Amino acid sequence: MKKWLTVTFLFFSITFVSAVASPYDAAQAASYDQIFIKKNVPYTHDKVIWETQTHYGIVYSGYLYNRGFSDAAGRYSLFSGYLIGSSMMPPIVPMTIKLPQASQ
Repeated sequence: MKKWLTVTFLFFSITFVSAVASPYDAAQAASYDQIFIKKNVPYTHDKVIWETQTHYGIVYSGYLYNRGFSDAAGRYSLFSGYLIGSSMMPPIVPMTIKLPQASQ
């Protein structure tokens, strides 16, 4: 069973796809999550860009491909593709600050 949700913003739309094989697998559904992204960026000749987005605590990342489309004025290029979701947020990287030792 697949669930679809499309959200449209000013320059791009996001389609959320959640594939759940059975209620038993619902707990692991986050590992199967993917979203379809369409994104307008300033005009470029690049063929692919890396995109990372966070939605509802799930980090989605992957490549978006230049489909060869642009707006009528040629100011924006359209990139689109599926981003794969991970099951949890990445851990916070701890920062260690070493202060100088006081001389004794």
